[in-house]
Amino acid sequence: MQIEVDQSGKLENTGTHTVLAFSNDESRSVLIPAVEKRRCQQALRGKRGKQHIWVFQGFAAALFLLVGGTWGEVDTVVIDIEYPGRQGDIKGKLLELTNKSGQRQQVFFHKVGKRSVAHTRAMTT
Repeated sequence: MQIEVDQSGKLENTGTHTVLAFSNDESRSVLIPAVEKRRCQQALRGKRGKQHIWVFQGFAAALFLLVGGTWGEVDTVVIDIEYPGRQGDIKGKLLELTNKSGQRQQVFFHKVGKRSVAHTRAMTT
């Protein structure tokens, strides 16, 4: 099964919630409240070089949680390009998490588009 993933509200924007959503035959979303994003940022404040790493690792972790128990059914993940130039960081962390759980998927970054059910779900959650 292939899924598309889109995001609404950047993780580093701590003044608004972030929603990640996926779609195919079904759709699902996960909400990351602004207060939780501020807590992550605060916890890393003062740790040299760590302030922005949480964004990419957090994005990968949220993707992993979003797909949840359906990882066994997923063979391809198409992720909207949210962080140009950082796809390798995100993909590496996501594959690290899925490999630990015994799953193997192909991960691609591609423009999902506004007509995608994932985009609609991310914007309306």
